[in-house]
Amino acid sequence: MELRIRAAKLQDAFFIASLTLELGYQAAEEEIKVRLRKISADQDQHVFIAENDTIVGWMHIAITRPLESEPFAEIRGIVVKKEFRGKGIGTSLISTAEEWAKNKGCRKLRVRTNTKRKQTIDYYKKIGFVLQKTQEVFDKAI
Repeated sequence: MELRIRAAKLQDAFFIASLTLELGYQAAEEEIKVRLRKISADQDQHVFIAENDTIVGWMHIAITRPLESEPFAEIRGIVVKKEFRGKGIGTSLISTAEEWAKNKGCRKLRVRTNTKRKQTIDYYKKIGFVLQKTQEVFDKAI
């Protein structure tokens, strides 16, 4: 399988939305297009597509600039189509994230995952990520 990693285009919105369902989130194609336009205009964010003959994964990465610490890059979302998992696609996307982050001057790459995703947690540890903390996430509708 010949894998290509490239920047996302608006035409990819349907496939991105479809793969987003595999993460457990529902987003309409038009919503993805609106978000992609905003992300594309921001030098501190990028969406990458993994494809062979079709789109098999995507990753959203962004620079976070906290007041209390140095900036770092964070993978905000990453998914590989279920039937293509375990073939190195996620690892290729993460390698791309590392390069992108280094080119932006970041010295740290962060990724978060739900604690119920045990296989994902094991995978991140296997490829060199180190658990820093566990936390609760609170949302408030405004």
